[in-house]
Amino acid sequence: MSDPYRVLQVSVSADAGEIRRSFHALIRKYHPDKTASGKTAVGESDAGADWFHEVTKAYRILSDPKLRREFDSKSTADTLTQAWPVSEELDLDDMEYLEEECLYSSPCRCGGCYVIREDDLEGGVEAVCCSSCTLSVRIWYQPAPPISTGPPSLDSRPGPNPDPNSTHAKPDSIPDASPDANPPIPDPQS
Repeated sequence: MSDPYRVLQVSVSADAGEIRRSFHALIRKYHPDKTASGKTAVGESDAGADWFHEVTKAYRILSDPKLRREFDSKSTADTLTQAWPVSEELDLDDMEYLEEECLYSSPCRCGGCYVIREDDLEGGVEAVCCSSCTLSVRIWYQPAPPISTGPPSLDSRPGPNPDPNSTHAKPDSIPDASPDANPPIPDPQS
C-alpha cells in the first residue's frame, strides 16, 4: 500500500483541513471526467484512473481518525524495525498494565520506559522505542481467540427433558434386571 501522506502530498502533522484541501485539489486534477480526450493529467488513461483511486483510498484512511491512528502506529513500528535494530523482545504478560490509560509499560535499562497502547496492539504494532534512548523492543503477545460460532460442545448441550409426562423423560428408576422381571420371549420354531 502507498503512503497516504505522500499520495495526498501532505505532512504527517497535517490537520483535517489541510488533508481535505489537498484531496479536493488532487481529485479535480485526476478525476477521469475532468480530463480531455480520454487522457489524464498523468498522460495515460489507465494510470490516471489508478492514481485517482489511490488518492481516494489515501483520503479514506487519513480522514478517519481511527484508521489514521492505526496507519501511523503501523508506520512507526515499521520505521523502528528498519531504523533501529530490535535490542530485546518482551512478552506482553511481563509488562505492567495501566488500566486507566489502556496501555502497557516496561522499564528500559537507561531509566526510560517502553510504552504500547492497546489500540497499537490491535492495529498490528509489534515494536516500540524507549521514551529516553534509541533502544527498541519487539512485543510478543497472543491475541485473544475469536468467539466460536460453531456447534455447541457436548458439555453445553441441553440435558434430558425433566418433564415427567414427556416420553423423553429420564426414568425414576432403572428396570429390574432379574430374570423374573423380564420374561423370556418364546422361540417361534419350538
